[in-house]
Amino acid sequence: MSSELVGLIGLAVMLVLVLSRVWVGTAMAIVGIGGYALLEGWGKALDLAGSEPYAQSASYILAAVPMFIFMGLVICHTGLGADLY
Repeated sequence: MSSELVGLIGLAVMLVLVLSRVWVGTAMAIVGIGGYALLEGWGKALDLAGSEPYAQSASYILAAVPMFIFMGLVICHTGLGADLY
């Protein structure tokens, strides 16, 4: 299959999954793994599905995200945000 056809099929499947009330992240994962499997094979797709989530979550850039979320929760629950604004 050509990559353009796989992309169009992926968009259609993504639309069907989202309209059937599947979580967007789950729908994107299904379409991404399925599309990669059609282009490169199931072995590579399963290897990617196993290693990529850890690689993305262990990146140094995303290390600050939990602290920003915690800071926002503290500001929200203490009322400090309303006082500062």
